[in-house]
Amino acid sequence: MLGFFDKEVTMYVYRENLVLTVLEILAGFGLGFIMHRFVLQTAEIDIMRFARQISLTSYLYSFLLMFFFSSLVMLVMHFKLKRVDMVEALKTQD
Repeated sequence: MLGFFDKEVTMYVYRENLVLTVLEILAGFGLGFIMHRFVLQTAEIDIMRFARQISLTSYLYSFLLMFFFSSLVMLVMHFKLKRVDMVEALKTQD
């Protein structure tokens, strides 16, 4: 990101990471629901049944955990990006 200030580079990476995080959370909710049904149907036997409903708090906790870990990654990336010398990164090694 030659020519950008540190804050601009960080915000560019943050936006991309935030969009990907939200898309992954939504995909995880859908795939998790399908996987939950499959596992419960596979594991059930005649004498034992499991609850098939997923509470909203489970979705909330998974959303918050994903957002926490994504924020942690973004925080670490901010300090890593500040240390990168963009001019040196453009030079090729022969």
